[in-house]
Amino acid sequence: LDDLPRLPPLGRDEYAARWQDFADVDGDAELHVATSSGSTGQALLCLRSGYDGVHMWAVLRFWIEQLAVALPARPRLVLLDALPGGLEYSLRAPQLDRGALHRLSTRRPRPLERLRRSRPAILSSDPAGLHWLLGVSSDGAPGLAPRLLLSSAQHLAPALRQAVVARFSAPLVDYYALTEVGPVAWSCPVDPRRFHVLHPDVWVESEGGELLVTRLRDSLLPLLRYATGDRGAIEDGTCGCGVVGRSIVAFTGRKECAFVTPDGRHVDAWALSWLFKDLPLVRFELAQTGAERFQLSLDPQAAIDVALLATRLQRVLVRLGFVAPIVDVRRAAAPLPAKPRPFRPLS
Repeated sequence: LDDLPRLPPLGRDEYAARWQDFADVDGDAELHVATSSGSTGQALLCLRSGYDGVHMWAVLRFWIEQLAVALPARPRLVLLDALPGGLEYSLRAPQLDRGALHRLSTRRPRPLERLRRSRPAILSSDPAGLHWLLGVSSDGAPGLAPRLLLSSAQHLAPALRQAVVARFSAPLVDYYALTEVGPVAWSCPVDPRRFHVLHPDVWVESEGGELLVTRLRDSLLPLLRYATGDRGAIEDGTCGCGVVGRSIVAFTGRKECAFVTPDGRHVDAWALSWLFKDLPLVRFELAQTGAERFQLSLDPQAAIDVALLATRLQRVLVRLGFVAPIVDVRRAAAPLPAKPRPFRPLS
């Protein structure tokens, strides 16, 4: 590990151009190509094998052990998906005590009813899905009692974390992962602002404030000092929760964004994401420009009913606590940057 700083970082552009050349394939490995979410730039293609899936199950079992979560016989893990594609599937999961894995889409009919019927022992989603779940289960979600909750992919606002934990009386793990690398770190159960690196599977550095990840576990896609585009600092030592090793602090890889209501209350911008996930938008930016005023910027070629979108957005903002919001919609004169920040709070 002492030799790593002598190696140059691997940038996303170089990875995008040379990803096939990095593969270390020995024998008749069964491979598939996955597409990253592109959360910090252009979506990338990644080679993966069945071992990558096995590794994720191993990490999940580690969290279950660390948090002393008692699971029922043949537990069910449900991936609650708020993406517009509506993909669903069910698989047996022998890796988790002969349980099952179900991917359930909020875009399909009666999602809450089917979620309750699935009786998940572990419920995994992103902040957008958790916002949706809190919104549709205001009755306390009888019949829905997960023993462990997982969140990833976006910034998890402290208020959302507290609301979800209080609603379901279960621990929540917010974890940091990359499609190219796999799981990297998980939030401290005592101080969720700290992310404990998953040693010895990965090694994380911070160079110029950018997180660089080296995958140490066996993989058909070795990655050394991969520049993630996420930002944070590194601390070594013993955490108050008892974890010893390296942690990510000042982590801004998943940016926080809060709009402010006229009475001063902060609203997590990801509470709006479900609306945009329904729309054929590749790039957009929603900025709060005044106490009750917002500006929505769209690509010039976006095929969308602008007036209808503004009306829907106003109704959602009212439900979130704004009294008489005004939404100005503009089409940018030139295409928006490859990855603008989708939400921008009041400066």
